Amino acid sequence: MATASTSKLVLDASAVVRIIEGSQNAAVMHDAVLAAHLLLAPDLMLTEVANAL
Repeated sequence: MATASTSKLVLDASAVVRIIEGSQNAAVMHDAVLAAHLLLAPDLMLTEVANAL
């Protein structure tokens, strides 16, 4: 019996900022976000990203 594999990703504000800025590893991080079946982020993600920007 085959089982579906699930990938979980916990995203933090620093990774989001690096993706927005287009840093050296942004493409790798962006692809990981798109490939994740379950994406988790802190409740204050938007506030943290806004502060960093």
